[in-house]
Amino acid sequence: MLPLARTLYVVIDEKITYVYGCSHFHHVIETTSLNKPLKLARCGSLGGVNPSSRNRDEQGRPFNQRPRDALGRPLPYGARDTGADFAVEYESPEQALVVAERLLSDRAPFHAHEILEEAWKADTTVAKEMWRGLAQLAVGVTHAARGNMRGAVALLTRASHNLTPFADNAAHGVRVRELVDWCNTQVDVCHKHPSGVELWLTVPKLHDKQ
Repeated sequence: MLPLARTLYVVIDEKITYVYGCSHFHHVIETTSLNKPLKLARCGSLGGVNPSSRNRDEQGRPFNQRPRDALGRPLPYGARDTGADFAVEYESPEQALVVAERLLSDRAPFHAHEILEEAWKADTTVAKEMWRGLAQLAVGVTHAARGNMRGAVALLTRASHNLTPFADNAAHGVRVRELVDWCNTQVDVCHKHPSGVELWLTVPKLHDKQ
């Protein structure tokens, strides 16, 4: 699992907004006026949190062990983490695609995004941005399933943009042309769908097995 507990401080309209999340997901925690006294904690944690009490990996870096559902929404501590249902090891880009495709089919797009994001970060070839586009596609599907149409439109648009350069030279058998067309179509669908109402998008095959 990727670390999900990084905290940022973002100034918007003279207010400080606490945000945490991974590369593509951000969740607003709290907004505080700059006119009020504000004590910023060290190590990126919120005031009142003891950094030594946070979950950390073997290198001492903080991460979040809070369980999540198939859409990445936090569950109460002690609840069953659905991520365990989709924990699959893979050793190649092709296997990562197989796993992500299965997760999307099983309505677990958040976990598919984690697989694809790991592949994106690990890739050192010209295909790196293709993986980024695939991860963004999965995030767009997750936003739509949460009822966040604005987020879905934004991420599917970025996915289309990042996938398009690989339409004529797709690595690992990825069906880039079909996925770009699908993203563009779903952007229109999400634009017309009422915000706040869940929408499950059926993703086509990610790749042709080699």
